[in-house]
Amino acid sequence: MRYKVATFSLVFADVILFISTGFTLTTYPGHNASRQELKWFAVRSGTLVAVLLLTLLATVILVWMWMRSLREEYRLEAQENMKNLIEGTLRDHESKQS
Repeated sequence: MRYKVATFSLVFADVILFISTGFTLTTYPGHNASRQELKWFAVRSGTLVAVLLLTLLATVILVWMWMRSLREEYRLEAQENMKNLIEGTLRDHESKQS
């Protein structure tokens, strides 16, 4: 459950970061802007893109960990189901033989 909550939280953060990246990149200061303004724009947009990439990486890692735990849970459930099937089949054979 923790993986699920963390994954969906990061997906939500990724969507917000995608939208804010679009708005940030559309506010380019222009060719007549001072060097300081261009530097500030580069730092701001570069930082935003770096944070976006890090959150995307974290989301992928969390999804991978979540799927790994789900696979283990399903494997244990399948083993339990197989055990119940075999026991039920043996009980059926014993009742037919009596």
